[in-house]
Amino acid sequence: MLGWSLMPAAQEKPPLPLPDRASTPTFLPLAEHLAPGTVPLLWEGAGEITFPDGHSVEVPGRLVWMDRPVFRWDTPGIILPRRSASASFGSLACGELLVTTPMPMPGTPGEAIPTGLRMAVVPVQSVEFHLVNFKRLGRGRYAVGPFLVTLVPAHPAHDHSTIFTHLGRIERQDGTCFLPGSEEYELLLSTLTWGFSFISASLVTPLLERGFDEDGKLIWADYSPRRLTKRPAKDDNWIHSRSPNAQSSVQEVLDGFHRLLSEPVWADAVGLAVDFSLNAAEPALVTGASLILLQAGLEKLVSAWWACEKVTLALPSASKEKFGRRLGRMLVWAGIGTAVPDQLPALAYLVAESSIADADAPTVLAHVRNELTHVKRPDSLLTDRHEIQATRLASRYLELLLLRLAGATTPVINPLVTDASVTTVEPFPWS
Repeated sequence: MLGWSLMPAAQEKPPLPLPDRASTPTFLPLAEHLAPGTVPLLWEGAGEITFPDGHSVEVPGRLVWMDRPVFRWDTPGIILPRRSASASFGSLACGELLVTTPMPMPGTPGEAIPTGLRMAVVPVQSVEFHLVNFKRLGRGRYAVGPFLVTLVPAHPAHDHSTIFTHLGRIERQDGTCFLPGSEEYELLLSTLTWGFSFISASLVTPLLERGFDEDGKLIWADYSPRRLTKRPAKDDNWIHSRSPNAQSSVQEVLDGFHRLLSEPVWADAVGLAVDFSLNAAEPALVTGASLILLQAGLEKLVSAWWACEKVTLALPSASKEKFGRRLGRMLVWAGIGTAVPDQLPALAYLVAESSIADADAPTVLAHVRNELTHVKRPDSLLTDRHEIQATRLASRYLELLLLRLAGATTPVINPLVTDASVTTVEPFPWS
């Protein structure tokens, strides 16, 4: 269990009391295996492998974590089929075992990947989990719906792309037991996944969940990876290590994401918008791909907003307006200006020289995206600078709209300001 004593949930959410800085997390039995470059041991013993024809065999081995659970065995002469019907490892069970080395060479272990590796679900008092590559924040405590989530750092961020940077604990604020896998629990995990990913600018999701009873006994675990993709974090997103009041900002985002993800019209839009923005940061993308992904994320948000507000705001049919105009309407609703920021002079020049009637930043953004994805005309004014600045503007719009939808108010970093001598912390346009 974690080695701090939790304080009662605060009445005022931002910020909740931090965990004791002097306390030490004691995740057992994983603590000694969490250091960078090591292989976490999840379980060791004799696994029971059931074959498709119904008979089973015991195979001594161990479960280790290699970005996902892997079963390894060293006993010579054991040959397994490519797929088994099921397997169990003590109280852990999986629906299928995908064998990657059915006939291991002498001196090398056999390996297989269990799918859906977990214990039977029972009510728990608390759940402990791990975060990989959460590079933005240190320790913190956050109230999310009926739950209290506490984080402490485990290891510093590392060049290795899958380092356990944080350990966490989930409890109900009223101290009662809860059921992992329930609707409210899954909503919490979605909130943490997309909220932390948005904050960190790389995919971050709770992993290696382990549930405990009132006496601290391990009674449930889920070792199946929910989702893990190796993506480098950006260094210029809205919440930065230099941002003041970071914990308050995180609390606002988690509150807002929890509310949005509980609403069907917003659940897919928010998750996909964050997911597209993370993919857009991939450095190996071809020309225009980042801008295309960011516009796809913006389109998801605009479409959901349009569906929610079309009656209240008397909006026309979405099919009757081009994307740039629809994005501009949402920006105005959000209190976000539609003029090109001073930090993007190439786009400002394009607006001034554009033949588009009433050109503004969102319409020119859509124009640049369309030009990049189609054959450019011989007289096109677009250069690499336009693509770079349009990508930065699309990223900024996506961040601001997500923060506006979440109800964020705490001042944060403006990533468009790159001059180190300028104070970049500023209030949101709608504050």
